[in-house]
Amino acid sequence: MPSTADSSSAASEARTLSCAAPGKLNLFLLITGRRDDGYHTLQTLFRFIDFGDTLNAVSPLATLDRGYAILFDRKSGQVVRSIAQVAADSTLRARVADGEVDLRVDSE
Repeated sequence: MPSTADSSSAASEARTLSCAAPGKLNLFLLITGRRDDGYHTLQTLFRFIDFGDTLNAVSPLATLDRGYAILFDRKSGQVVRSIAQVAADSTLRARVADGEVDLRVDSE
């Protein structure tokens, strides 16, 4: 896993995606059938309106900026989600906001 030592504002901005979500008003909506994949076919008439919002999607990596860490098992590379995944004398890797560090577990 590459180190993420860049803690510049550009790196922080890359962890958030913002986009406009324009409003619309459905004037007519009719379900005309069902496709083989389970989705419905629609017939609709709508109008965009001068109302909307901004959607902000935050990367899970932004959580690291708040002082949290992500733990990985060194052998498998899998994210540690439970203490049951950790055995005595195993090695882990902790990813934090400005890099990574290897850890050794002394006891369960």
